Amino acid sequence: MMIAEGARQLAVLSFAEATGTPVNRVHTHDAALDFTSFAELDTPPALRIVSWAADEAAGGEAGAEITVVARQGARTTSTCTFRVSTGTETPSEGRLS
Repeated sequence: MMIAEGARQLAVLSFAEATGTPVNRVHTHDAALDFTSFAELDTPPALRIVSWAADEAAGGEAGAEITVVARQGARTTSTCTFRVSTGTETPSEGRLS
């Protein structure tokens, strides 16, 4: 779960920086998490954005689908894809943000 959260934060912060949007106005709406192997405790994972597809979210907001890969050495441990967009609302309880 820490890798998934790190990947989410990387997607949100990267989108905020690229669009000039305050980070508290960037929200994740969907996530597809694919863990292909266990992450071991001896080597820190490296997270990297491998795909960024900009589009327009519902309501005309700026949005993107961002894919982050976690690797340990030569081994990929997970691929996490997030749908992010700008918004003026604070996410409600229970909503992925």
